[in-house]
Amino acid sequence: MMIYRLPLMQDGNKNINLFFPRSHCVLCSKAIRPKNLIPIFSFLLQKGECDACKEPISLMYPLNELLHLLVGLLLYFILGLNAQLFIAYLVFFSFFILFILDYKYFLLPFWLNLGMVLVGFVAIGMYETFTIPSFGFNQLYISLGGLFVGFFTLWFINTLYKVIRGIDGIGGGDFILLSSIGSLVGIFALPFVLLLGSLSALVIYILKGKSTSNEIPLGSGFVMGFLLYCFLQYFELLQNYMVY
Repeated sequence: MMIYRLPLMQDGNKNINLFFPRSHCVLCSKAIRPKNLIPIFSFLLQKGECDACKEPISLMYPLNELLHLLVGLLLYFILGLNAQLFIAYLVFFSFFILFILDYKYFLLPFWLNLGMVLVGFVAIGMYETFTIPSFGFNQLYISLGGLFVGFFTLWFINTLYKVIRGIDGIGGGDFILLSSIGSLVGIFALPFVLLLGSLSALVIYILKGKSTSNEIPLGSGFVMGFLLYCFLQYFELLQNYMVY
């Protein structure tokens, strides 16, 4: 729902927000009945069609719901039923939305980005949801350092690019997104995530092709870089390169 509505809200459509109007078919605009809002099962019961207009429902809807279910179960088995589970799922959910929005629309909403910065401090400072390389320093300070270095690294690169080319080369939303990732992984792991993210963005750009835009979805790449880092960290594939 957010992926569909946020671009419309960003374009200034005052007739839609995150809560109104109620969920409806994007083709015929008919309101979806409550019984048809059950994730995955409603798609199967409706045989993949809208009840009203009988047009096929995109397969992306049930696949999206299935992905979130599997991620939720995976996090439950890793973290258990506690506050860490809620925070970790919130991080995944938010980054998933940012990945899709940047990939499809080159859109990184300011308030969602800023929210991730705050979540980063809660995750590290209060609940230690993520273990970050600290080299013996206080993890909260390392998280704060990652936030500032993440922002000003892209700011410096963009400023240099603007001096040379006369135009911005990086969107402001990417600054804040890398800041939020920096707050989650810390200043020492951030260069590694930045490398993974930049390579991921390049791969996404190549796979996506130039049919719609020459812009690189840098934000989507950063999200992939963060997820790859979490994967490598969980399976201790970085233990020879990071000191905790």
